[in-house]
Amino acid sequence: MTAQDQTTDTTIPVALRAYNYTKDRILQGDLVGGQLLNEVQICESLGVSRTPVHEAFLRLAAERLLTLSSRQGAGAVVTPMSPQETRDVLDTREAIESVAARRLTESGPLDAQTVSAFEAILERQRTAVEAHDVSAFIEADDEFHSTVVQRSGNGLALLVLIDPRSAAAAAVTVANHS
Repeated sequence: MTAQDQTTDTTIPVALRAYNYTKDRILQGDLVGGQLLNEVQICESLGVSRTPVHEAFLRLAAERLLTLSSRQGAGAVVTPMSPQETRDVLDTREAIESVAARRLTESGPLDAQTVSAFEAILERQRTAVEAHDVSAFIEADDEFHSTVVQRSGNGLALLVLIDPRSAAAAAVTVANHS
């Protein structure tokens, strides 16, 4: 299911749809660091009430993707990612994916289900390239990388790959309480 499908899928709770929609826009660069974001904007984009959007903003603030504003009606500001944090995230992703790929292949050939999953993802990437659909390509590429980590059997690595800011915040919290 694509990110766009998730915003209209009524089987997904409204707060989760608002969260996924807003997070995807931040991660894809549609909402940039320092940009003011109003809850009403998201409500109007999704056709939902403010309560689920407010819940989504609180969750995104906990993940350090948004900084909540105390100004009435302002909502939040997209938290900028520093160049150092960007380098750290990319280095961490490279380290995790390298180890995951090694773990995935060290026990011998991949099983048929894993090969089939990779082939399907690569086919979606080829289709996206032919259609000049950058968003679809990025989505399939992210799925490819997360599938490598997921199939490696390291659940913690998958969490860090999917949400490095939250994982880093959790590690700092644990370190401060040790």
